[in-house]
Amino acid sequence: MLLHELVDRIRELIMEKRYTRKMLARQWTDGILPNVKKELNLIIHNLKVVKVVTSDVDIAEVTIWADWNNQRRHTVDLHNRKCSCREWQVTGKPCKHALAWIQSNRGLKIDDFIDDCYSIARFKAAYVDRIEPLPDRTQWPVVELGFKVFPPLLGRGAGRPKVQRYKGCLEKNASKKGGQT
Repeated sequence: MLLHELVDRIRELIMEKRYTRKMLARQWTDGILPNVKKELNLIIHNLKVVKVVTSDVDIAEVTIWADWNNQRRHTVDLHNRKCSCREWQVTGKPCKHALAWIQSNRGLKIDDFIDDCYSIARFKAAYVDRIEPLPDRTQWPVVELGFKVFPPLLGRGAGRPKVQRYKGCLEKNASKKGGQT
């Protein structure tokens, strides 16, 4: 398969993928993406909460059973969407500590604490445009560049090739004879 055929096939696959996602997004109503909701509901279902201690209106200490049967305590700030485990700040989705506190408070919805990048509106906006179809390669206009591009000249560097690798700054410098230090 030639390179231009491969690039053309990739373009076709991208066109199909974008169309499929656009059609899928038309079926959804506003809110959060279904796969994100499913993922968070699975985390909530498997939570092993020990206790939630509220410090202020939006701040609490959440203790959860972690792996190896030990407890991990983290500070959750709902207003600023932060947790001391930093997962919420990195992903934009509430971590298990934040989910534990949101679940323990009545009247709070998980959807209100998920970053806007996971919204259906943003998903639809990402796939609103289309990739224009192209005619066959035989119908493309011929363009004269005015110069010819040649492949690079490959050759060996000057001098004898290095046999030993460069040592890292934290490694011990081994002598050349017998490997003694």
